[in-house]
Amino acid sequence: MQIGAISNTVIYLVGAAGVGKMTIGKHLAHALNAPLIHNHLWLNPIFGVIDQDGLTPLPAEVWPLTAQVRGAVFQAASSLAPPSWNLIFTHAAVGQSKADDNIANEIIAVARARNARLAVVQLTCSAAVLAERIATPSRRDFMKETDTVAALINAGLPSFAPKAGTIFKLETTGLSAEAAAQEIIRIVKTAPEIAVPEWRIRASMPAFGKWHDCCKRQQWGRKSPKAEWLHPLSQ
Repeated sequence: MQIGAISNTVIYLVGAAGVGKMTIGKHLAHALNAPLIHNHLWLNPIFGVIDQDGLTPLPAEVWPLTAQVRGAVFQAASSLAPPSWNLIFTHAAVGQSKADDNIANEIIAVARARNARLAVVQLTCSAAVLAERIATPSRRDFMKETDTVAALINAGLPSFAPKAGTIFKLETTGLSAEAAAQEIIRIVKTAPEIAVPEWRIRASMPAFGKWHDCCKRQQWGRKSPKAEWLHPLSQ
């Protein structure tokens, strides 16, 4: 199924710190003429006025403040960004936690509010490459984490899985950021799973409950040498 030009689509990049979310996001933003709403957009207004070195754990009081900034940014994306715009989000997360679930739900809520298509992209790479990337000196320009020990631990954790949206897994160890972005664009253009997000189906299909139950019993998916698709309703 060829969808054609991409519009009103939320592409949600999630993965460990250092996996390449912002770099890939920049290529996507350029190719799609889309805003890049990266996680440091809401973190750095707070990080910039405290003692943050990328290694030392931060006090718990930091996170409610970053959440306030994030809320303002997401509200603007929901209600003020033109309806045809694509939006690129990044989220540093591995494993599962309530805090990350909340951020994921907020990103999903932006897509719902815009009645947008949603593509969730789990980015991964090898432990050695992750540790190498996270030690890059330029990361400190964006006040990013630079803890190589934490990177090695994160590489062994399961990918964070938001609870809505089509999930696309992309291994970036052997891919340039530009190639990764082009692969994501190719999938977003051609994947029928992304064409009709769950909330559009709920609004247009009275029999959605039966369809949902049927899908949960199936293992829908698609594989290529680079990527694996997971249908949102089969998780």
